[in-house]
Amino acid sequence: MAGNITAKEEKMMKTLLILDSLRGLDSTGVASVGVDNVLLAKSVGDPFQLFETRNFLEILKRRNFVLLGHNRAATVGKVTRANAHPFDFDTLVGAQNGTLTNKWELPSGNKYDTDTEALFHEIEEKGVKEAISKAKGAWALTWYNKEENTINFLRNKERPFNFAFSEDGKTIFWASELWMLQTAAAREDIKLKQPWVSNEDKHIAYVVPKNGEVFGKEEVQTVEGAPFHKITYLPKSHKSNQDTTQTSSSAGVDGINKNLLPGQKLTFKCIGFAFDRNKNKYLSLINFDNFKEDFRCYIGNEDPTHHLDKKFSGIITKVTFQDNKFYYKVSRNSLTEEDEEVSTPPKSSSKMHTKVQSDGVIIHREEWEKQTHECCVCGSPIEFDEDFISLRGDNEVCSVCGEDQATLQYLGVC
Repeated sequence: MAGNITAKEEKMMKTLLILDSLRGLDSTGVASVGVDNVLLAKSVGDPFQLFETRNFLEILKRRNFVLLGHNRAATVGKVTRANAHPFDFDTLVGAQNGTLTNKWELPSGNKYDTDTEALFHEIEEKGVKEAISKAKGAWALTWYNKEENTINFLRNKERPFNFAFSEDGKTIFWASELWMLQTAAAREDIKLKQPWVSNEDKHIAYVVPKNGEVFGKEEVQTVEGAPFHKITYLPKSHKSNQDTTQTSSSAGVDGINKNLLPGQKLTFKCIGFAFDRNKNKYLSLINFDNFKEDFRCYIGNEDPTHHLDKKFSGIITKVTFQDNKFYYKVSRNSLTEEDEEVSTPPKSSSKMHTKVQSDGVIIHREEWEKQTHECCVCGSPIEFDEDFISLRGDNEVCSVCGEDQATLQYLGVC
């Protein structure tokens, strides 16, 4: 929500987060735009975990002009507090509903654990039009532009986006599903104008009023993702899976890689999961020799999170054309998890194995990870590589709370 936000709207935001947790329980986050800064509150788990954090309680104490909430169902990137949305940058703070299928093609794709963070980095560096022109996948994006004081929205056809203004036109609300908006508003007796769904591929920007004014007219521009390959259809006599895939390059089908054929065995890394138009779940795989291609392994009702970030070998069974693009189907029965190569450093080699705590005690990663570690102030989980503060009695303070001088003085740390 954005605009005139009172205690009623803040309660509505909490209700929206609870309702939206039906779409994702891995983590919850809120970005608050106040008078002169942005404050983030993030937590692993459901919204009730977030509501107890110090930062969220601070958000409720101050004047807010934007409250940008998000519930995450992890697809790309680990489930950590750092990977919870929204993401804060120098000039913007934003969140995404959806998954990119070509994170590794983005210039900053290897710099970030999540596709969303990489995409917003591109938007900040190059502008939304150029950044989105290189993106493939599904997205409904929301971000606040700190320099222009605008709340921005953009979706493609793969994701819905529902909006409504308050009856007085001073507050705008949004959610993935309309019933969530209507239920949350009714609970707090907030009257809404006629809701609407935004048009796909349209970047919408509103200047956020900060003195209780009515919202002005939006600015709209067309912003489209990376184009799909067009197909020159083959005669019916060539339309079996075997013939179409193996003769397509010479027969003039634009977009098929000549070097990829059914029966070929490749090495992949699982970078996420998604659903096709028929609601079938598949792993999104990448082969680094053919990183621009779309490789899918359909997994039925399996839990996809067990496969994330793992390396596999698998066999291509066929090439399929769907939704104006080609993808290469990898057999689930052929998918075999591979060990890291001998010449490849262990996955954790770039991480610290030991560190010196703030109290001077040396700790080892192996011993550390045998226990659960939470911040004694906000309750957020603490990771080994984080710059946390150790206190007496096995208490620890996370890096976020550790930056607050008032908290440190209260704890007697400084």
